Amino acid sequence: MSRTDQPDSPPPEWEPCAPGEVARLGKKLRGRKTRRVFLRAAVAAASAVVTGGGVWLAFGHRRGGEYDYGGIVCSEVVRQGADYMAGKVPEPTRSQIAEHVARCPRCGPLFKQMREQMDQMG
Repeated sequence: MSRTDQPDSPPPEWEPCAPGEVARLGKKLRGRKTRRVFLRAAVAAASAVVTGGGVWLAFGHRRGGEYDYGGIVCSEVVRQGADYMAGKVPEPTRSQIAEHVARCPRCGPLFKQMREQMDQMG
């Protein structure tokens, strides 16, 4: 018995390949490899875009070293901070400042501290 559990028999005869068959097989295999490489590159590029977008969304984009949340930068938020706290800032700037303060890692704590101090003062 052979390894295939069949009675010992002579191996099957090889038949000649049709003209161009080996070349077609090689082209098909190269095409598969090219698609795999392209797919891996596409997945890596998509991962980089998603990661970069997540970082951008998490930290906000900066303009001149300042955070730009809500369409307004930190220096403008701080400049109008006292008027904002007093309710003197008109819309839509008031909404922009509110969004900025809610998302900004610098201005959020600053405005929280300002509110606490105002509450203590009465």
